[in-house]
Amino acid sequence: MESRAESLEVLVLCASPVGELVTLKLAHELVQFEKELRNAQVPVRLKRVFPPTIEQLRRELAAMSLRGERPGVFHFLGHGDDDGLYFEDEFGESQLVKGAELKQALAESPVKLVLLNACWSATKRGVSLVEFLQREEVTEMAIGHEVPVADVSAVQFAQRFYELAMSGKSVRAACQQAANSLAEAGLKSLKLAESRHHANGEFLVDRDVRRTKS
Repeated sequence: MESRAESLEVLVLCASPVGELVTLKLAHELVQFEKELRNAQVPVRLKRVFPPTIEQLRRELAAMSLRGERPGVFHFLGHGDDDGLYFEDEFGESQLVKGAELKQALAESPVKLVLLNACWSATKRGVSLVEFLQREEVTEMAIGHEVPVADVSAVQFAQRFYELAMSGKSVRAACQQAANSLAEAGLKSLKLAESRHHANGEFLVDRDVRRTKS
């Protein structure tokens, strides 16, 4: 059988907990995002984690492993803090998942790129979540935001980022160009964290994240 390039498998977790945090209005934007990616020349296959809990993320990763699926990207949309992400608990309320717990969930997964569309996930006020994930070698590349970002802008950034990354741009170039294209939406401070293995920024989605299956 001839080898064929598989689609990029992206595991998406979209959390909008009720309670003290501002409710995110991501449903419409996420549907549009999925629609645009389905029309992309290079296939991107999204798998949504629902309900958006840390327990369900573990279950999804285990189930995908049993099916032979290899998600190369973990994409989080939601609220963030200096040292963690706000998932939902079983009641739909906020649950802060810190770096160590996220590391545990992703440790045995094939995820090589983590995209955190969450406020403060690349903060400069201390060791950021993206820096932690890199330092602990949970993932090879991580992208996060230094400041709060509007939900619509976050989805638009992700859409543009995938288009550029899947067209052959390096992750660094795709990140910078996507952020520049949305500068008016306040995304100038988007930060890319790089692993020491790819310090030159030439980490490629097509080469380093996608795989070929015979």
